[in-house]
This record gives sequence, C-alpha cells and structure tokens, in this order.
Amino acid sequence: MKALQYRTIGAAPEVVTVPDPEPGPGQVLLKVSAAGVCHSDIAVMSWPAESFPYALPLTLGHEGAGTVAALGDGVSGLKEGDPVAVYGPWGCGLCAKCAEGKENYCLRADELGIRPPGLGAPGAMAEYLIVDDARHLVPPRRSRPGRRGAPDGRRADPVPRDQAGAARCCPGPPPSSSARADSATSPSSCCGP
Repeated sequence: MKALQYRTIGAAPEVVTVPDPEPGPGQVLLKVSAAGVCHSDIAVMSWPAESFPYALPLTLGHEGAGTVAALGDGVSGLKEGDPVAVYGPWGCGLCAKCAEGKENYCLRADELGIRPPGLGAPGAMAEYLIVDDARHLVPPRRSRPGRRGAPDGRRADPVPRDQAGAARCCPGPPPSSSARADSATSPSSCCGP
C-alpha cells in the first residue's frame, strides 16, 4: 500500500510503498477514505533529532476516517464496510483519565507503550490503518429525534466541553452565558438556543 512517511529528520515526507497491515486480536483494519493534515503533523516534522520521541519512518496522520476492511479476533460491534472516524487520542481505556473520556491524558500510555496513529504508531495518511481497539472508532451520527440543528441548518450534536463550556461545534459567536450554563447540564445542541 502507499503511505506518506516522515523518514528523515528535517526532510520532507515521502510517499512510499509499505506492506499491507493485518489486524491482530482486538484490532480493526480501516480502509482510509480521508486523512486530515493537522498542525501536529507539521510540529512532528519540526522537532530536532535530539528531542524526536518516535521511531522513523513514521506514517503521518492522526485524523482519519474510512470503512472497516477487516476485524481481528474478538472484535464485536462492527462489521466490514461500516463507515467510521478514528478517535485520535489513544489510551489504556482503564485509568481515571480514560474513564473520564480523556484518553489524551492517559496515566498509563507511556508505561504501556501506547502510541496514537501518526504520533508514534502508523497514521492515517495511508491506504490502510490499524486501529488498536474498536472503542477508538466512531460511527457517523444519524439523525435522532429531539436534537436541534445548528443555526445554518447543519446537524449539531453535543460535543464534550471543557469546564468553562467553551467548546463549540459550529462557526459563529459563542453561545450566550445562559446557553453555556444550560448546555453543561443538558443534552441540547452545543450551538446555543
């Protein structure tokens, strides 16, 4: 398969041919349909050799989406052909931070050698991606009764908020303070009233 890899410190990434990955037990093979370029990809390529934390070559891309191509032994809740997006921050799934949904702050990731795609593990800028656990795959949202849309008519489902309620899912001015306070405790749209 083709993959975009960062192969040499200070050099531009290269499109190369690498072996097709095979899912192991508990893993999911994703046929990548789209991969986003993020400032993190640029940051990774700007680190000097003495502080570079990952092994090279590294397939870039921690923002990916696609369809399930194959399932490793023991994977349930998915089937081949299911469309999914990849939840990028991977953790152990068991520590206090992971239990809060903050796998990017996993207390055991370093100890266990857990690396997210494009940030230590092969990333989504390739034809296929191995996802370490089905919990890191997010199916597309379907229209559900009782959900309000964004002001411009797009879907707007709730998103996790920081403690100040500052996260927003749609462009435009932030919701009013009363909408923020309300949305922190209710499953309403994150875009305000």
